[in-house]
Amino acid sequence: MDSPGATVLPNGSLRLDFRGEASDANFPLLDLLSAGPIKWDLSVTISADRTTAEISGWHTCFPAHEVVVNGKVLWQYGPNSAYQPIPAPLSADDRDLGLLTRCLLPFGTGPHIQVSKTISLQ
Repeated sequence: MDSPGATVLPNGSLRLDFRGEASDANFPLLDLLSAGPIKWDLSVTISADRTTAEISGWHTCFPAHEVVVNGKVLWQYGPNSAYQPIPAPLSADDRDLGLLTRCLLPFGTGPHIQVSKTISLQ
């Protein structure tokens, strides 16, 4: 994983940047091909008055993960919504065999899942 970066913006907000990639250590040849299927480029911004948090960027479709700020879920993603910590009905992605196949292929980067969400921290 690349080191996260922290930047205080001119308006006093704090932005945290997370970029990286990972692959399966059991298949070192994939690293030589730059084919790690797990990649992410996400930014989390907390307002200067600490009342809102925003996330933006993208990630590939595995693994499941969540981003929590001050105990509030800012972003939650699972390739199968039935396995979310907070159960949800199946989404279209859960039934999309093409998407799930591209997510599991050991080459390429898989689909990029776009991220954009703002929550209140109050």
